[in-house]
Amino acid sequence: MPPADPDDALPLSDAEISALLAPFAGARTIALAVSGGVDSLGMMAAVARWRPAGLSVLVLSVDHRLQKGSAKVVADVAKAARRLGLEARAGTSGLAEKAARQ
Repeated sequence: MPPADPDDALPLSDAEISALLAPFAGARTIALAVSGGVDSLGMMAAVARWRPAGLSVLVLSVDHRLQKGSAKVVADVAKAARRLGLEARAGTSGLAEKAARQ
């Protein structure tokens, strides 16, 4: 059960991260969808810490253009991924335009 107060949460140990990501240990490439929220940024950091030699990690982030500043969030995700030594690709979707036409 998670702690009642998020401030009481402890970071995952390397052993806990390894156990969670064990199903992916034999993969040659994995892709992570990262929104820029704390949960997905945490997942990206955990994968970067765990990544076995030879594993390629591709971080994908999409700007749906539904919120002001979303382009900066996507750019920040790509920058953070590269800083962790991960490949990053950013894209945009036409969801906002499609919704406006309906």
